[in-house]
Amino acid sequence: MRLVEVGEICRFEYGKSLSERTRIPGKFFVYGSNGPVGSHATAFTQGKTIVIGRKGSIGEVHVSNDSCWPIDTTYFIDSTCTDCDLDWLAYNLKHLNLAELNKASGVPGLNRDDAYKQKVWLPETKNEQYQIAAYLKAQLAEVETARQASQTLVWDAKLLKTKIVDSTFGELRDWQPIAAVAKVQSGYAFKSQDFKTSGVRLLRNTNILPGQVYWDEVVCLDENEATRYQSYALEEGDILISLDRPLISSGIKVARVETADLPSLLLQRVGRFIPKPGAIDPGFLYAFLQSSRFIGAISGHDQSLGVPHISPGQVESVELPCLSLDEQRRIVTRLYVQLAEADSIAQTAAMQLAEIERLPQKLLARAFDAQGA
Repeated sequence: MRLVEVGEICRFEYGKSLSERTRIPGKFFVYGSNGPVGSHATAFTQGKTIVIGRKGSIGEVHVSNDSCWPIDTTYFIDSTCTDCDLDWLAYNLKHLNLAELNKASGVPGLNRDDAYKQKVWLPETKNEQYQIAAYLKAQLAEVETARQASQTLVWDAKLLKTKIVDSTFGELRDWQPIAAVAKVQSGYAFKSQDFKTSGVRLLRNTNILPGQVYWDEVVCLDENEATRYQSYALEEGDILISLDRPLISSGIKVARVETADLPSLLLQRVGRFIPKPGAIDPGFLYAFLQSSRFIGAISGHDQSLGVPHISPGQVESVELPCLSLDEQRRIVTRLYVQLAEADSIAQTAAMQLAEIERLPQKLLARAFDAQGA
């Protein structure tokens, strides 16, 4: 066992450009920096190939068990580029975390000369390399099986919350339009040339995620100017809905305003529910907005500039259960206890999944970091 530089044992070759319009669908995978992106009738490499992200998903390592076509955003290593066992080499490259080299250099993209300087422990024989790779392949296969099972638990936990909400509202009778109990106020069309980097925050549709207000992307209005728009000033507990692209893969973009979100003003394409006094419990309304019935009712509406869009009027026309305030509050109290239990299950499942997803790097570290000891 000896310590060598990557450049001593292999060569990173550049992939070759192959635009989508020139591809002829066939049996060979076309690889980009993030994995397979199509197929082609001919291959550019010989046999099993390691593909490494050069631009885009920088440092990502993929293995094609057959000849393939890596495009020009990648490097590749096949049997003509190394005498090492390709599986052993691929696991070593994954362990090196080549993506960090991009951050270190400050230049977008992976420079192969930087990769060549990384050091690995080289077993004396190719058979030893093969045995290490075979052991890791078996261990990682078990980890992947566990990861898939854990991912299923996470999905099931999320579905449980939906089932609880749907079951609650599915049992109710006597329905009326939301307009009977609340109005939906659309935000003000502030001009982008008035946006500032500091001042009073403007809550846009990009600031709403399912169940939370998200301030990673912030635009503001001058504090003095903001005083002119008090009718659009948000308050703690306000219920918001994104009127543009309200449905995303992780759920419906509705959220409640918290103290940390203030002060802020409502921007166009975001709606705020203004309940009529004594007509609707805010918690009841917020829970209903996350039900499959409401989501189904707002799906498939018009598009604005190619983006799925709903209007305040369309939201107000959706029917919800007609109940007394006391009954609404009893339902909300029971529902939130059930949702808290479901949240606990979901958090446990997510923590378990996160731990399993860390196992591959731990296995690689155990296999390769200890070799020189």
